[in-house]
Amino acid sequence: MTDQFIDAYSDDQIFIHMLDNLIEQSATESGTPDYIKVSSCCRLAAVLAIGSIDSLVVHFSRVVPGCEDLADFAKPNENRLKLKRLKEFLLASGITVEDDVLEDYLAVKYIRNAYVHSNWSEGQKAFVASRGFPSDVMSFEGFHFERIKKTHIELMNYVGMATALRDLLSTRVSV
Repeated sequence: MTDQFIDAYSDDQIFIHMLDNLIEQSATESGTPDYIKVSSCCRLAAVLAIGSIDSLVVHFSRVVPGCEDLADFAKPNENRLKLKRLKEFLLASGITVEDDVLEDYLAVKYIRNAYVHSNWSEGQKAFVASRGFPSDVMSFEGFHFERIKKTHIELMNYVGMATALRDLLSTRVSV
């Protein structure tokens, strides 16, 4: 019950991880400076992670009863408000949420926005730095890549579990 965009983001996530592994194992490419290799992987992972999460949330808001209140999640709005609504949705669905995952998601979203729009707001840059990410999109390190991957996976699991529970509950109620 997925759509083409969720599938595409999933494939792209797999590909970026394979690419990272190939570069590390390549005799000719393993010497590529980290500011190129790691920073590129981090920027691309940030774009893919946010697109993936946002697509999943919007898709489920359309097809799973009880998720309609997140239908405008990908529309322009204040990111902190979106995150608050997502957290309320997850908690109301019975999902235990780690605030650090949500805060890292917001930091990754700001990184993604800065990269895609070629512009940092000072407030977003300060928040990203406060979360331990660099405020320069050319300065990522390997542990940032792992953290972006971890944030993506955990939030995808939260959203997936919440929508599965909502879908299960709506099926039981209607039977």
